[in-house]
Amino acid sequence: MRSFRCSCRVDPGLMSVSAALFLVLVGVSAGAWVYDGELDSSWSGNGLATWGDPGTVTTGRGIAMQCDGKILVAGVTNVGGDPSDLMVARFNSDGSLDTSFASAGIFTISPQSFGAAGWDVAVQPDEKIVVVGYSAQALSGTSFLVVRLTAAGVLDTSFSGDGIQIFNFGSHARAHAVEIQDDGGIVVVGETLNQTAIAVARLTLSGELDATFDTDGLATFDFIFGDDKGWDVVVQDDGRILVVGSASVGVDTVFVVLRLLTDGSLDTSFGSGAGGVAAVDFGTDSLGRAIALQPDGRMVVAGVTGNPTAMAVARLTSAGILDSSFSGDGKAIFDLNPGQETALDVAMMGDGRIIVVGSLTFDGFNYLALVRFSADGDLDLSFGGGTGWVPYLEDGAFGRGLVIQPVDRKVVASGFVENSVTEVFMKVIRVTGDGNLIFAADFECGNTDVWSTSVP
Repeated sequence: MRSFRCSCRVDPGLMSVSAALFLVLVGVSAGAWVYDGELDSSWSGNGLATWGDPGTVTTGRGIAMQCDGKILVAGVTNVGGDPSDLMVARFNSDGSLDTSFASAGIFTISPQSFGAAGWDVAVQPDEKIVVVGYSAQALSGTSFLVVRLTAAGVLDTSFSGDGIQIFNFGSHARAHAVEIQDDGGIVVVGETLNQTAIAVARLTLSGELDATFDTDGLATFDFIFGDDKGWDVVVQDDGRILVVGSASVGVDTVFVVLRLLTDGSLDTSFGSGAGGVAAVDFGTDSLGRAIALQPDGRMVVAGVTGNPTAMAVARLTSAGILDSSFSGDGKAIFDLNPGQETALDVAMMGDGRIIVVGSLTFDGFNYLALVRFSADGDLDLSFGGGTGWVPYLEDGAFGRGLVIQPVDRKVVASGFVENSVTEVFMKVIRVTGDGNLIFAADFECGNTDVWSTSVP
């Protein structure tokens, strides 16, 4: 496992600080050249798009890109008043809200009396939009919430009759991620709160629970000690499902990656113990939060490890074994000293390089951050003007979702800035990428395959 540790002090009034400092050190004017990771001024004028009202709370979480380049962000807002609503925003390619979508670019809904929240979003080949999160009710608590919208941003009544599906696993539950299968099946991953188990559901194209998946469309995976959570999901070309999350193993918590067969059972050919589960231990409490597939079948998982808190990234072979060609033992840590770093989403550049989004905290200030790794697990010093990482936005910023545009390889990240407990604004940034890339991971857009670096 390779660790990257450095002592840093950042002026909270600056953006892209590490790269700016690098330019000063080498004696280059900041306006003389554009480095990978610089805020893109063609996005909302300064690389930053913001939505929310003063005195309200709006957060951006999951992110997806449509075939036409428009960007979707799922999250939560109480702009319309309490309780909170599940929210989806759509942005044009220039960072402006797409006023042709829903109501002036924003869709909100709270199907039950105690509010709702959005966590992730995916786009079907027919351009319909699937959003997942949770809905809350006084007696039943929280349940998985799945909403499908038409391309215009209105509820799709061909899905579960009214565009909304709410269900749980016999206990309180929350959905965190969604993936669309090639056959239209909708895979949703999250957690059950009473059982504290990883929860996986599959819905049919029409929005009903799929009885061919674990007999009732619902599967849970409990690793005995409790506090197990599912955070992200991808579907392989052969239909097998990869779920990343965390599992408690007594006094410690580890990354876990589950591989499920198409019927919802564990794939016993996967993992070092051939039981369908791969565990990655970074030595102290570790939470797996995101997964991306490489074209060769290897997978990259990202998250956080504690004490001290740091970004954690691992690469596994297609069989679920740590890949020793990555950082020597399959694991890499990015740690600023002092500071706290978290990785919450990951994407592949297509040439083996890896980019993660999350947060950096040091000197009492918190920034949305991007970090890029080379294919062998080193920091990619071609990113951020020679550092491999860049912090963005003012104090109180948190990164959540990540996509990479297919044509120009620009990176779009979602998150939010927390001015106070009662005032939070959604933020979406776009930064320059590596325009020298010829292709990246295969991304299906409608019925046409195009090249993209977005998470599969």
